[in-house]
Amino acid sequence: MNKKSRILFIGALILLLFIYFFPVWKIGLSAPQYPEGIGLHIWVNKITGQSKFDLDNINRLNHYIGMKEIIPDEIPELQIVPYLIALLILIGLVGILTNKRVFFFIWFLLFLMIAVVGMADFYKWEYDYGHNLNPDAPIKVPGMTYQPPLIGTKKLLNITANSYPAIGGWSAILSLSIGFIIFFIELKRFKIKPKFSLINRGLLNLRFIVFILIFLQGCSVGPSPIEYGHDMCVLCQMIISDQRFGTELVSTKGKVYKYDSVECLVNDYLTGSLTSQQIHSIWVTDFSENSRLIPASSATYLQSQTLRSPMGMGLSAYSDGEIARQMQLQSGGILLQWDELVQMIRNTESGQKLSNLVDSLAQE
Repeated sequence: MNKKSRILFIGALILLLFIYFFPVWKIGLSAPQYPEGIGLHIWVNKITGQSKFDLDNINRLNHYIGMKEIIPDEIPELQIVPYLIALLILIGLVGILTNKRVFFFIWFLLFLMIAVVGMADFYKWEYDYGHNLNPDAPIKVPGMTYQPPLIGTKKLLNITANSYPAIGGWSAILSLSIGFIIFFIELKRFKIKPKFSLINRGLLNLRFIVFILIFLQGCSVGPSPIEYGHDMCVLCQMIISDQRFGTELVSTKGKVYKYDSVECLVNDYLTGSLTSQQIHSIWVTDFSENSRLIPASSATYLQSQTLRSPMGMGLSAYSDGEIARQMQLQSGGILLQWDELVQMIRNTESGQKLSNLVDSLAQE
C-alpha cells in the first residue's frame, strides 16, 4: 500500500472506533400524545431510549397494538456485532503494520459483507416486530402492520416514525466509503503475479469469505428450512415427512424447534419450557404452497378431518384466508385464527388426546 492509502486506512479504522462510543441508528416516533417525540438509540451492544423513559413508553405503546416488548438483552446481534467490529479493527491494524494490501482487501470485503447482512437483518428484525402481532392485543386494526421504515419516514396510524443513521452509523458509512476509495487506488496499482500464486491466493480468500458468510448466516434469528425426511419433531420424536404440515418455533437466542404438525407446535407452545418473552417467532407451513413457512399469527387455519394432518387433528394453515374458505367449501370443517386455535387445543378433548398420544410415543 502506498502512503496515501495507508493514511486513508488509518482514518477509516479511527472512524470505526466511533461505533463503540456513539449510537449507530436512531428511530424516532412523534404523535399527539407525545408532542416532543420519543425514540430509540440503537448502539453496537445495547438499545436505549432517546430520553430516560422512552424505551418503557415505546414498549407500552407496542403492548397496546400487539408488538413484542423490546428487550435488548435478548437480541443476539447486540452480543455478536461488537466482536465483528473488533475483528475488523484487528485485521486493519495488521494490514497497516505489515503494509500488505491483502489484509486491506480482506478487511474491505468483510466490512462490506457485514454491512449488507447487517442491514438485511435489521430489516428482518423490523419486519418481525411490525408484522408478528399478538392476536390478543387491546387495539386491533384489521390488515394493519407497524413496521418502521428501514430508512426514511413512515405514517403508522397517528404516529409518524422515522429511521436514520446516528453518529456511529454515519462514521461506519464514511469508513466504508473510504474503503471504496482505497480499493480503487490499490486496484490500479495492483501488479499481476505468477498465475499459480494468484490462484492460490484467490482460493484462500474465497474460503475465508465463505466461512464468514456461513458465520454471519448462523448469527441471524429466524426460521430455517425443514429437511423433510430427515428432521425430527422435537415433541413427538417422529420424522417430519409431509411438506404440507411442518412448523417451527424460534427462540430469541436463535434456536429453531421443528415440529411435524400444527398440533405438536401448539402443544409444545402451551406446555414447553420457553416463556412468551423467550419466543422470537412461530411459523407454520402454507398448505397451498408446500414447504413455504408463514407467520403463525397471521395464518388462517382449517380443521377438517378430510385433510388429515400427521397427528390426526386435521389442521392445515393458509396465508390467504380466501383460499382457506375455498378449501373449507370442498372439505368441510371450521376456520380458526391463531388465538382461537390455541384456545381450542388448550381446552378441548382433542387437545387432551394429543397430549396423551405424545406421552405414549415418548415412552416408546
